[in-house]
Amino acid sequence: MALRKSIVNRFTIVYIVVAMLFFVAVLQMLRVMTVDRADWLAEAAKLERKDRVEIPERGNMYDADGNLITATIPYYSLYMDLGVDAYTTSKGQKRYQENIDSLCICLSQKFGDKSPQEYRRMIDAAFVKGNRRLRLYPKKVSYIDLMEIKTFPLFRAGKYKSGFFAEEFSNRENLYGSLANRTIGDIYGSGGRGQYGLELAYDSLLAGEPGLSKGHLVGTDKWVFVEEKASKRGADIYTTIDIEMQDIAETVLREKLDVIKAKNACLVLMEVKTGEIKAMVNLQRCGDGSYTEGWNMAVADLSEPGSTFKTMSLMVALDHNVCDTADTFNINNGVWMFHKSRMTDHNWRKGGYDTLSVAGILAQSSNVGVSRIIDEHYKNDPMKFIDAVKATGFADKLELGIPGTAAPTIPTPKSKSWSGVTLPWMSIGYTVQVPPIYTLNFYNAIANGGKMMRPYLVKEIRRDGHLVLKNSPEVVKSSICKSSTLKKVQGMLEGVIEYGTAKSNKSEEFAIAGKTGTAQLGYGKGGVTKHQVSFCGYFPADEPMYSCIVVVKEPQMNPAAAFMCGDVFKKVAERIYAQEREKDIDDLVRWEGDSIHPYNLPRVKAGSRELVEEAMDELDLDYQKDKSDWISLSKSTEYNELVVDARPVLTNLVPNVVGMGAADAVYLLESCGMHVQLYGKGRVVRQSIMNGQNIVKGSTITLTLR
Repeated sequence: MALRKSIVNRFTIVYIVVAMLFFVAVLQMLRVMTVDRADWLAEAAKLERKDRVEIPERGNMYDADGNLITATIPYYSLYMDLGVDAYTTSKGQKRYQENIDSLCICLSQKFGDKSPQEYRRMIDAAFVKGNRRLRLYPKKVSYIDLMEIKTFPLFRAGKYKSGFFAEEFSNRENLYGSLANRTIGDIYGSGGRGQYGLELAYDSLLAGEPGLSKGHLVGTDKWVFVEEKASKRGADIYTTIDIEMQDIAETVLREKLDVIKAKNACLVLMEVKTGEIKAMVNLQRCGDGSYTEGWNMAVADLSEPGSTFKTMSLMVALDHNVCDTADTFNINNGVWMFHKSRMTDHNWRKGGYDTLSVAGILAQSSNVGVSRIIDEHYKNDPMKFIDAVKATGFADKLELGIPGTAAPTIPTPKSKSWSGVTLPWMSIGYTVQVPPIYTLNFYNAIANGGKMMRPYLVKEIRRDGHLVLKNSPEVVKSSICKSSTLKKVQGMLEGVIEYGTAKSNKSEEFAIAGKTGTAQLGYGKGGVTKHQVSFCGYFPADEPMYSCIVVVKEPQMNPAAAFMCGDVFKKVAERIYAQEREKDIDDLVRWEGDSIHPYNLPRVKAGSRELVEEAMDELDLDYQKDKSDWISLSKSTEYNELVVDARPVLTNLVPNVVGMGAADAVYLLESCGMHVQLYGKGRVVRQSIMNGQNIVKGSTITLTLR
């Protein structure tokens, strides 16, 4: 009994001790949650950290000559803080009163939205109230405007003495408006990802790599951010697009569309020897009748090419020796029955043709003639014809770097839709589905001596001046047919222009080779037949420089490929040919006899000494020589020669790039580890960081070009 009482007593003591400890703990918790709450929250705040993602600057895009096409352009909203400490002193108030009238005059002249008196009343009212965020101008201004405004009276005293400040916003812009807009692409919002075109295809490279900063609270309300991972600026893309050729192509095509009122149209211009795409236009009709860059018809539109495919059919037949260019065929006045289905020529209602040679069949675009040749020789083995078409590389998928690029579809006897009439209709460009870029690539191979190149849009990708990716001309098919066949096909394509369906597109300046095309797309309202017309070819025919395709879909008038497409081709070709001749050194008349007149001496931009000397030697011009890496040349006032203006490049100092072209200036500055923003076009006339200053790696320098 005594033992039990002892155990109960001990248990009671332990229970009381535990209860007291629990009670003390509860009291302490209540104290922390109430009395000491503010102190503990303050301590917690000191340990709090915030992560801030640092968004990198998106890379730029340039054309083939180094001209900036697309960039992230900063814009600025302008404000005044009339509550800065400077305005609480008599000296600051005196500065305000002495400069406010002059400032208001400058603002009025700059923006033109208010009179000087209105600006004075607005700023004075904010000054009295101590307004810390007065919006000076409702619109955003450019960097160049901001630099000018900073020189205005009062503002030139600086942010802390005048209260003037600006907030930066970024906008992705095509500096040439709509030119090549569908090809170059766009992004979602000012800092979003690629939406379409090259912006989407190379989004990960253009976007760069985000950085990370860790924030620490100092005091009660001030955060200090420490960089833990630096952001990496996006890479720059150098395209094959020639912005001048792009402008010519779009202008000519728009002029034609204003007349024929088509639904869609596209034009692609390619350099024959390399496969570089120099221009790509995609225009779509809007509700108000205007045209804008719409979906990328040139690479994504799967449609029946029509008569431009006849060149392929006859090339296969010639290569298999089943016919020759001089062989004649009965056209039967433009009407022929294939397996109980009637095929007609474009002029059958006018009597059609009686007989035509193979060359004449292509020149006059005879459906009956082409289909007769292919059906008679391949109807028992259609795969022989189809395999020959595929052997040219025509149907191989092209990797253009543009999302949405389609590949041709060619039916075979295993296809569900195959019938006895499929082969003859295929031979004239029906039942096959082909994006325009593939047809162009085939004709480009004809122009290039049978060698098929891979079309491409991106030459180089660079990050901070260092090469990330380089595309070079690539041969995808060394020969599309026998050399003897190729010469015959080239001659027949010239015949289309000389005496065939495109004779109205003959140029007085140079020979053109190509083929018109017309295809029925189906029926629209009221049973009216919808058409697609095209022209594909190259120029000059004797020494091809460029190939080009023009496709017009659903014109609101009777289809006429020569008028609607061939005419566009001819005008574009003539303007580009004239432009190329202006660039041709052999055509420059800079001398008379053995002497060169000073007024004929060229202006030489600053650039690499080796390249400058190479150009001068090519022109056979007298000039001073120098050992500097970068030089410019100017006319001597005393002698009939060009004198050197040396541009020494110092390792740790910002170089002088004024007077340079964009490509040289960007290359030089990015080689120094700086980021470059360009405004305008032409030569550099101003740089935001003066030469001779210490280089800060990763800093941004702004160049103004005119």
